[in-house]
Amino acid sequence: MQDKTLEQLTDENFGTVIESFIEREADGTDEMEASTFFRLWDEIEKKRAKPTIEVEVNIVEGKLVLSLEKPALNVSVRENEIVTPYERIIVRKAFF
Repeated sequence: MQDKTLEQLTDENFGTVIESFIEREADGTDEMEASTFFRLWDEIEKKRAKPTIEVEVNIVEGKLVLSLEKPALNVSVRENEIVTPYERIIVRKAFF
């Protein structure tokens, strides 16, 4: 494996690095302090976290009307429809 930062590793390569780190005996070469390892791991996990988009729901003249509390990149909301780069979501009210 070429020299890469942890952020540049694929999930598979990252897993290999983790296993190697855990299994390696302390022979004095290329050791990483546990605090450094866990700090870097935490940074990677934060980058992988999915953003949260809050949608407000109102009923206007018997119809669902959705709106975004804050503008969101690549997400649009119109009446009862949410559109992302990957999906179009239609929200319908359920009658109980």
